[in-house]
Amino acid sequence: MKKKLIIINSLFYDNLIFEKYKFDKYLNNELIEVEFWSLSFIDQEELKKNNIELFNAKNKEENELIQSKLNINFKKIYKFNDFILNLKQLKKNTFIFDLTLASTRNPIYCFLYKFFGAKLVYHGLTTDVSLVNFNFKDLFFLLKKNIYEWPLLIKKGFIFMFKNIYKKLLKPKIDIFFYNGTNEKDFAKKISKKIVSLHASDYEKYYEEEKIKDRFISQKFVLFLDMGYPKPEDINFTSERPATNEYDYKKGMINLFNNIVKLFPDQKIVVALHPKSKKENFYGYESYKNLTPKLTKECSFVLSHNSISLQFAALWNKPSFLIYNNDMIKKFNTSKEIEWFINEYKLPKINIDNFNAENLKNLILDQKKKFDNGNKYYKDFIKRFIKDEPENEKRIPKTIIETISNF
Repeated sequence: MKKKLIIINSLFYDNLIFEKYKFDKYLNNELIEVEFWSLSFIDQEELKKNNIELFNAKNKEENELIQSKLNINFKKIYKFNDFILNLKQLKKNTFIFDLTLASTRNPIYCFLYKFFGAKLVYHGLTTDVSLVNFNFKDLFFLLKKNIYEWPLLIKKGFIFMFKNIYKKLLKPKIDIFFYNGTNEKDFAKKISKKIVSLHASDYEKYYEEEKIKDRFISQKFVLFLDMGYPKPEDINFTSERPATNEYDYKKGMINLFNNIVKLFPDQKIVVALHPKSKKENFYGYESYKNLTPKLTKECSFVLSHNSISLQFAALWNKPSFLIYNNDMIKKFNTSKEIEWFINEYKLPKINIDNFNAENLKNLILDQKKKFDNGNKYYKDFIKRFIKDEPENEKRIPKTIIETISNF
């Protein structure tokens, strides 16, 4: 009997997800059966409450996508009771792979999967979960700044502590952990029965793009990695407030771009729009969607916020700069993420609300000079967070399928 892989998503299946995870490779294999579950009773309820228009649009897109895939085994599970009923029907040798980790981060769901005989599969937490760690020092920092929010902050602190203890005591071991880099390897050893070296999903795109030799844009250009600010597209499924406001953000970004073009007249500005962006372009600048690997490979240097796509800059060894404004560094979560990217990528930083043109020029020239002289400081980041084995050219779907088949 073939082993079965159930791919779970608590949000919606759309074309971006199918392309990102190469689901066609899973569907067109002969070693294991593959089924898709959409747990609409978890994160989708939050989306529905906050943005009914977006909820309906994503639901329609999912339905159209599933209908276009003739051979896909798909289940939309609307209630927790239905979820339990489906778990009761699981056969032996069933593996659970939760894309968003909404269920497998929760010890209760993990226990239920194990109780009904399923095995758990993880791949690449660094690409799906925030890398920023919060601790009680951060709570004390917030207490100093937000006196009127003390009751709420103290409550959150105890919940945070309880969840961490709860996870350590009750969460069952992962059966197979496909890890990305040494940072995950150490973590994977502690919580998994079997660990397998793989790489981040963005490395797949890098690997494919590296084979293409023709340039897409002939002129030299500076690349900006858009995240959808003022409210990043990556949080459009939550009620989180925008990190900044449209007026100040637009003013700061255009001022930065204008200065860069004046300082480097042989360059133009090109924007890699966020894949979920509804914009045709970024404030009138030349913009492209779903071409981030190609654009990063060809650009002179990169401007970015706290974007996971900076992995491409590391892989192609491109000089990069972390940009932010005064609003972003006042927002606790955003400032923590900015700090993480600056420290881990060793990036120079630019405050778009407060910079001097001459200092900006020197900053960029100094960084470019380091790379012209063979600076390799991205190597450590790649080994720690993207892939730990330089010669490892495994493909993600193929490796996961073969490992499950032989487990």
